[in-house]
Amino acid sequence: MKDGEGRDLTVEYGVPIFFGVWAVIGWWAILRDSYVWSDFGLDPGPVLMPLLVLSLLSIGSLAMLVRAVMLTRRGGVFTRNLLRNLTVPAAFAGTVLLMVPLMYRIGFLATATLFAFGWMVVLVEAWHGAIWRRLLGILVATALGVGLVTYVFVDLIRVPLP
Repeated sequence: MKDGEGRDLTVEYGVPIFFGVWAVIGWWAILRDSYVWSDFGLDPGPVLMPLLVLSLLSIGSLAMLVRAVMLTRRGGVFTRNLLRNLTVPAAFAGTVLLMVPLMYRIGFLATATLFAFGWMVVLVEAWHGAIWRRLLGILVATALGVGLVTYVFVDLIRVPLP
């Protein structure tokens, strides 16, 4: 049996496609923003971190995609439904994109709380036992997480949130 023969390719293609889409969205955003490309003298300005992150994300996605193609050539097969496996990541990406306009309508705290609580409910692994105890844990984790993010950005870094 050759390396990769019979291997499930669903995740092998799904992961680089997922991260590749985020890289494309990121490149599209920074390439259209003239402010980040302004001359800031010796300071590289606000474009440095997005350039580094998007470059690494793009290179990593491409490397994973090349690996998936190589595994396909070695006899890998799709044993699961790719689209069904991508529903949760696609839903996550959609809710992240919806957060921005929602923040301007109802504010950061309400949006972040809805987002965090909703995704913790979706992603919790063990729903056995008392449902009220599980929901209470999710509520506490949501409050702590959103509170910590708000404290760090508003009070420590002094970033105004919508």
